[in-house]
Amino acid sequence: MPTTNLSAEVRTPGFAQVIALQGHNCPGTLIEVHDGGAAFRWTGLGNLSGTAQISCTIDLRLLRLGATPLLLQLACDQCSNPANNRAEITLTAEAPPDLAGRIDTNPFPTVGPATLTLSFANEGAGLARNVNVGLFGPPALFANMVNAGTGHCTDGYILGSDFASIAIVQMDPGESVSCRFDFVIPAAGSYPLNLLTSADSAAGLPDPWPDNNSDQVTLQTADLTVNTRFSPSPDSNPGDGQCADGNGACSIRAAIEESNALPGYQRINIPYQAGGYFLGGVAGALQITDPVLLNGAADPASGARPWISRSDGDDASLFRIATDSPTQTVFHGLELRGNPLLLSVDGAIISQSRGALWLRECTLSGGRTTGQGGALRGTEGLRVTGVEFFDNQAATGGAIALFGVFDGVPDALIEDSVFDDNRAQDGTGNGGIGGALYLFRAQVDVLRTALTNNRATGNQTGQGGA
Repeated sequence: MPTTNLSAEVRTPGFAQVIALQGHNCPGTLIEVHDGGAAFRWTGLGNLSGTAQISCTIDLRLLRLGATPLLLQLACDQCSNPANNRAEITLTAEAPPDLAGRIDTNPFPTVGPATLTLSFANEGAGLARNVNVGLFGPPALFANMVNAGTGHCTDGYILGSDFASIAIVQMDPGESVSCRFDFVIPAAGSYPLNLLTSADSAAGLPDPWPDNNSDQVTLQTADLTVNTRFSPSPDSNPGDGQCADGNGACSIRAAIEESNALPGYQRINIPYQAGGYFLGGVAGALQITDPVLLNGAADPASGARPWISRSDGDDASLFRIATDSPTQTVFHGLELRGNPLLLSVDGAIISQSRGALWLRECTLSGGRTTGQGGALRGTEGLRVTGVEFFDNQAATGGAIALFGVFDGVPDALIEDSVFDDNRAQDGTGNGGIGGALYLFRAQVDVLRTALTNNRATGNQTGQGGA
């Protein structure tokens, strides 16, 4: 006997809005979608006789993760055995994990100790299993690599000659891990590092966003080496880690501009040149706004230090320190020569405006100004070690004019240095103040230092030959 008025309903008992109908090829008419997307009904599916059957495909999308029961219920006029008019299955939806990795570090480190952080997270909605994290790079970086992280950072940790890897059993959705690594930059150069991450899911689902599984960074040591004597042009792209003007040359000016724009502490190497270095072309003093080490490399044959002066008649200091930082800007192994002209600025060679300054094993000579400080106009945070000041002249402080802050803390330390043949004399020949040193509201410690042949002179009586 044929069945008539055959209808079918697909539904999810006890659930609402957990399935969505994407399409179907069933006969009859889809007449009802009810219960907020929990049930779909077809009528007019046709009449069946004997062993005839109807087969069709329904495309559904599960709207939640986990198990969802799905019931098929048939109805007809002649259905005599309701028990076999229904069927039930359980569908399980699993979301894939999404493992994302990142390298966080200063891309322009100095030679020596350095640090990086590997950050990786399961940004997907599914459980990440068999998580593997690998950092790869030159053996020189891994020779002293130390995993300073804790927790998951030590899971399955392996350190090889050119890699470090971590193996984690699983990471929950939203879980993140950060691992710090300490290492040593052995020498100047470029060091590429690559991070690769991977994970499995229970159902073998692929990572939906594989592009964020990896990261790479190239460490470019921030030692900047000057290779031209003159400084007419600025750095072409400050902050890119490369000291180069429009012609590819690295002048003192370009190196300082690059250093000012870089994070962290840089070193500028200044090799010996018989003809010296000149800062012409710079309007005003060459400003240092971020702490830096200017390191002079002496002539290996004679031991002579590289020297720096100006090649124009600009009424300006050679350098102005304006870092606003307690971290010291350091001049080491350099001879700084003043402008041949008589200037009117404060600090004919260096003006320490804001920020700590350390002069080490340098010579400052030939600075002349009608202002304050024939060699240096300084303030708190000054240290002078093994420096020779000679043949400098100013109206106040033939070598150094120091203005303290009077807060009970020493403003300056001068040690193992020499002040010789410095003069305090103004531009009209009147007497100056402080042939070598002028200290105003400043507390200074002077240790193992010689002051010789310094004088305050002029048509009128000067004050304080030393």
